[in-house]
Amino acid sequence: MDGLLIDSEPLWQEAEIETFTRVGVPLTREMTRETMGLRVDEVVEHWFSRYPWEEPSKKEIESKVVKPRLIKVGELKNFEYQDYDRG
Repeated sequence: MDGLLIDSEPLWQEAEIETFTRVGVPLTREMTRETMGLRVDEVVEHWFSRYPWEEPSKKEIESKVVKPRLIKVGELKNFEYQDYDRG
């Protein structure tokens, strides 16, 4: 085992698509593969350089991508713990 507890990539893709679509980036699940493994600030810069937007700022977008992801990962972890407890 390499330390991976859950595969959060689908959650990341969902949050990325939801966030960037709101600022006019026509992001698809396939397109998110271009930024797989990058830091959040690098992902934001990547899409901004291709589809610049006026507002919100890149920093605001960073927080809008990360926050939903953390919430969803937390929900998944709670679900897994509940399943485990049922035994």
